[in-house]
Amino acid sequence: MLSEHCFSHPDALFDAAADQLAEQLENAIAQRGTALLAVSGGKSPEALFQRLSPMLLPWSRICITLVDERMVSPDHADSNERLVCATLLQGRAAAAIWLPLFQTGVTIQEAASAANRALREWPLPFDAVVLGMGDDGHTASWFPDADELPQLLSAESTDLVAVAHPKLAPYPRLTLTRTAVLQSRLIQLLIPGANKQTVYQRARQDASPLAELPVRAVLHQDRVPVHVYRTQ
Repeated sequence: MLSEHCFSHPDALFDAAADQLAEQLENAIAQRGTALLAVSGGKSPEALFQRLSPMLLPWSRICITLVDERMVSPDHADSNERLVCATLLQGRAAAAIWLPLFQTGVTIQEAASAANRALREWPLPFDAVVLGMGDDGHTASWFPDADELPQLLSAESTDLVAVAHPKLAPYPRLTLTRTAVLQSRLIQLLIPGANKQTVYQRARQDASPLAELPVRAVLHQDRVPVHVYRTQ
């Protein structure tokens, strides 16, 4: 269920990942009339968004949400919503249907509950989920030091969106759970750059413990095809 796509230069990596996503979304629309996409924030997805945004896709039939979000306002420099709106939801892609995770004037638990309700109205599964990976092996906001990690990774959890409080990363987070991420037809994991390759290889070769390198919960499962786009 895992396929590796290795590239000598990040530009080729992001070109290939964008082409695969576009094909996946087009096929979903042809089959069901709509496509569902969950994306991550950060520098790696930004390069992907810049390639996707101008593509000739039926954007008005594509529903987009975030994999995770910091509990900051949408105009904050660290907001994933701000990044997506500035780099993906531009030009043709501005016609996409957008579901943010952050809400103004509510607690983080209330925001998580609202996002859960909204996502349950979508015709899941996602057609694609785009993930990154941190130097500590986290993906989404599944941080190794978050007290909520066991619940976020639980196969029995029915929550789609939950709260995370990482100790070594700033801000409380809203994040898709493992349950939500694995309700997908395709997962892309973007790992450009040499600095994360050692962590990735550790996670790829050894399935346990999940809590040490939470990205293992994506790499070692047989429900969803995972396409890893990485540099050599």
